[in-house]
Amino acid sequence: MTFASPRVTPNERLGHALRVKIPKLAEAVVDEQYRRRPELEARYGPGGRAHCVKDTVHNLRFLAESVAFGQPRIFCDYVEWALRVMTHYGVAAEDVAENLRLLAGTLERHLPGDVAGVAREHVEAALARLNAATG
Repeated sequence: MTFASPRVTPNERLGHALRVKIPKLAEAVVDEQYRRRPELEARYGPGGRAHCVKDTVHNLRFLAESVAFGQPRIFCDYVEWALRVMTHYGVAAEDVAENLRLLAGTLERHLPGDVAGVAREHVEAALARLNAATG
């Protein structure tokens, strides 16, 4: 008896390529966010940066799954939910949106073009939904 090996879809390959870079991407996004906005240190306190990295890791995990399934809606739904959770804990909606905008640019700098392009489409869809939700 022989078993056929499971075939990896192109979307699954892209999602995996993103998944393996999550720690580096999260650090790069938060480094840039805090570089551009040094007042975030004072606003969110000494643990704020670590929480931001952790939240960005979560964002990237959902993004990778959204890419792997080829369904931007997965990431959009997650971002909408995450925004509600983060604002409940005192994170400004604009800081969440800025993190996602910086994520889109970071993808271009740290990932191969095909992966970055697809992932960026998912991030842009989520940003559009965020803009519609927050007016």
